[in-house]
Amino acid sequence: MIGQTAASDMPEIYDSGLVIALERDLDDLGHEADLNSVALSALFGFLSEFCRPLAIDVSLTYWDDELDVPLRSSELADEYRMLQCATLPRNVTISPWWVGQVVSSVDDLNFANVSKFMQEAVRPNIDAATGSRTVWDALWIRAAMAQLPSAYEVEGDAITVRNGRSVFDHSVEIVNGRQWVCGPQQVNRPSPIVCQMTRDSEMLTLQVSINWSIWAEGQPGFADIKNGVSTLIDDGWRLDEELWEKLK
Repeated sequence: MIGQTAASDMPEIYDSGLVIALERDLDDLGHEADLNSVALSALFGFLSEFCRPLAIDVSLTYWDDELDVPLRSSELADEYRMLQCATLPRNVTISPWWVGQVVSSVDDLNFANVSKFMQEAVRPNIDAATGSRTVWDALWIRAAMAQLPSAYEVEGDAITVRNGRSVFDHSVEIVNGRQWVCGPQQVNRPSPIVCQMTRDSEMLTLQVSINWSIWAEGQPGFADIKNGVSTLIDDGWRLDEELWEKLK
């Protein structure tokens, strides 16, 4: 049975998501393992219980420790990798972004499993020509499931949404007694929340794209976004105030 939203406005899927950016200095991080822990703690801390990743992509590069910069011109085997859930929600399809991307799977994409994946991805691998080591330079969560706020819970197995002039029913999953929406599904149905983490010599940057209006300002899901931002600020991250004001 198809259900309808309990909220007054029909949820909208944006063509271009609303973006929040947060930054954290790397001055107090002495080792790669510390950086990995901070990056993953931020991703899982922001998403917390309202959003669960279904896949994570990683881009690897050699790093010049003397200059503290990536070596973009170096050839690195298995430069792109992805860890995804072995069993995906119905209608969710995750395709590799890059030719030759190495894909592996686990039962659950939790902090422990992703940490192990990251350790293996940046295992000791030295460029014979330069002596540079392997590091990650970007992480992506482009597939995820987000828990519907109670105001948007439905009776049935789908929620009616719109994208531009199109209106369609998007499947709803029941997990632990709560309702979740998942993505990506088809071209115009991205993950409700998408995250990108990048690094340079001095800073980690986290960009969060809100692709469903349910989690925009003024909607019940916005409390989850604010809680995620507060969690990261308490952990030493800085919010891009200009982007935040545009979002609000």
